[in-house]
Amino acid sequence: MRIVFERSTLLNALLPAMGAVSTRGENKIIQGIRLKTQGSDKCVITSFDVEKGFETVIDADVQTPGCYIISAQKLLNITKNMPDDIIIDVSDKNIAKIMSGNSKFEVVCIEGNKFPGTPELSGDYSFSISQKMLKKLIAETSFAVADNHQKLQLNGAYFQIREENIRITALDGFRFAQRFVDCEMENHNVDGSYMNLNFIIARRALPEIQKFLLDTDEKIKVVKGLKHIMFMRDGMCFYTRQIDGDYIEYERFIPKDCPINVEINTHSLRESLERALLVTEDSDAGRVRSSVTLNIYGDKLKISCISVVNRVYDEIPCKHEGEDLEISFNCRFLLDSFRAIEADTVKLGFTTSLSSMLITPVDDADKSFMYFVFPVRPQQSR
Repeated sequence: MRIVFERSTLLNALLPAMGAVSTRGENKIIQGIRLKTQGSDKCVITSFDVEKGFETVIDADVQTPGCYIISAQKLLNITKNMPDDIIIDVSDKNIAKIMSGNSKFEVVCIEGNKFPGTPELSGDYSFSISQKMLKKLIAETSFAVADNHQKLQLNGAYFQIREENIRITALDGFRFAQRFVDCEMENHNVDGSYMNLNFIIARRALPEIQKFLLDTDEKIKVVKGLKHIMFMRDGMCFYTRQIDGDYIEYERFIPKDCPINVEINTHSLRESLERALLVTEDSDAGRVRSSVTLNIYGDKLKISCISVVNRVYDEIPCKHEGEDLEISFNCRFLLDSFRAIEADTVKLGFTTSLSSMLITPVDDADKSFMYFVFPVRPQQSR
């Protein structure tokens, strides 16, 4: 096999391909990228770690056809540091010469027929959404996805597409995150009505999807296949296996009819929690984690925390309806939610000191986000 690539063309394909290269174990095959010639002027670039994959077809000057697997990290690093067009010439002894100008590397490669079988990249159901928006939605919910939970479905983010909107939900047993926005549907049922889509994407795939998405308003097409979800843009496809099974009925955990409500400045509370985190995770105290306590009385919200050697106190003005309340939380879990919220003001809903705190927009008609965090007993660490 002998192929000539423009350096920028090859590099632009390799960078997103790295998101589906295995970094675990010693399987050299799935730690590599497969290069497969297609006719005289195309090359298919594929990476696949069995759970998620990437594929694109790029322009190339195919002088000798072939199909080989080359170490992904080595190929990327070499391409980044080459000065000009890149020639990849593979000998019968599976030695790939990677050349550019006067520079030449020799890398051992593997025959392409040993690459694992990849899924069919097609599906009957799809929708489109701004790349920037989808990237934002994932960032604002993925922190609440469980890690190694015994209920497999909680180890992923739950996507619900209804009519022309998308809802992403995550719940790990300590906190809940949900974001909701409009999107443009591309497929309909036979009668012209919108089709409903549900799927769960594994936690470990979410950061790679974020990397694949660009910070642009240009749309990405999301396709639901039989077992995989595909994200398609600019002739490239990143795909990941869905988590099988039904997501938990999370509605039963959402606090209802909160008798205690607080309106508060998001930025002020976030900054206060950032300061409290310096105490709750104080390295001088051997990283002993302690809770942060919220004391709501009158028109003030008091934030306090005492660790083994330090303490912090803060006070923020607020609008308060209902009884006074003292309640404690894991500081980081609470802060993660407020880091994800962009609204200037939010509403906090409480029932008792042992019930979760609901965080929603001030306008009850606004359903764009919902977070809640389960409390802990004072000074309890998690």
